[in-house]
Amino acid sequence: MGQSPSLDPLPAREVLGKVSSAAAAAGPVRSRATAALYTLAVAFIALQPISDAVFPGALRELLANDSAAAQWSHYAALPAPDVLIVGDSRARIDVDSSVVSVLLSSAAGRSLTVSNLGVNAEQPAFLDALIYRVLHRSSRPSMLILNLSEYQFNVHYTYDSTEDLWQISDSFDLGFMSRAFQDATDPGRLVRGWMLPVFADYPVIVRAIRCGSAPFADPTICNPIPKTDAERAAYYTQRFHEVMADYQFSVAQTSHVLGAAALATEYGVHFGLAILPVLGIPKTEPVGYSRFESGAQDLAKRMSVPLLDLHDLFQDQPSYWSDPNHLNAKGAQKLAPYLATAVAEAFPGTRNSP
Repeated sequence: MGQSPSLDPLPAREVLGKVSSAAAAAGPVRSRATAALYTLAVAFIALQPISDAVFPGALRELLANDSAAAQWSHYAALPAPDVLIVGDSRARIDVDSSVVSVLLSSAAGRSLTVSNLGVNAEQPAFLDALIYRVLHRSSRPSMLILNLSEYQFNVHYTYDSTEDLWQISDSFDLGFMSRAFQDATDPGRLVRGWMLPVFADYPVIVRAIRCGSAPFADPTICNPIPKTDAERAAYYTQRFHEVMADYQFSVAQTSHVLGAAALATEYGVHFGLAILPVLGIPKTEPVGYSRFESGAQDLAKRMSVPLLDLHDLFQDQPSYWSDPNHLNAKGAQKLAPYLATAVAEAFPGTRNSP
């Protein structure tokens, strides 16, 4: 029989030598990889406080003093007012609190302070968490009025409140964190931001840099408001058409209003609702706005609280408006007597007894 052909295998010693050489070569690679991972971990940890330091400045660049952080910081630095109006940007821009305070004080025959706290585009889901923070201070308002805006209650309108919740967060208040988690649009993202601030902060910082340098270069991210009157009018007409489409009054947002009212009652704070003026929208979006009004009225009746409905004021006064969504300084001054009268009629404690 013939012999089997030899495969001529490498000698065992040579194989072992090659394996040993490969392992020896891999050692420094693993060491460098481990060192790199440690370096990244240290840098990541170091970025947490740095991001918190940079974050407020980036917000100021992006939103000036309109950010939730700026609004809350200003409010929390002072004793609570007698009357607090909370809501979206209309509550901040349309309410001249100093004039309303003078008028209410005159009607009451005693000093009454008024303040307003408004965060851009926010819905009751966020405002519920904000009101929690307002009421958990040692200094609380006597009366709290929540401004309702039509777009907030359409089930088809969504706004990610995560960044605003980060900005007003108190990591030492587990009650707030629990409420914010329940109210959050994206609870997972909210928690990640609490645990790792750099993840929470960097998108805003990047957006602040991008939008601060060239806001119209990336309208999807920066969402710049046009500068001319005609362009602004067209912009808001289109935006309201989008957010009022197929209007259905939101049960979920209603539940957040009920939660805020219950908390106010728990602390002995009088609670009311308000609808501030908006230019033209009831006419351009009659079906949606009518559904909003009906929903707001039903909500007030269900809660047995006053509804201060001022939505149709100044429709023929274009000089009072900075855009269809907000009054200008002159308009806010003109609104003050109407608002003061409505508050005095709704809350007997703000006027002299006969």
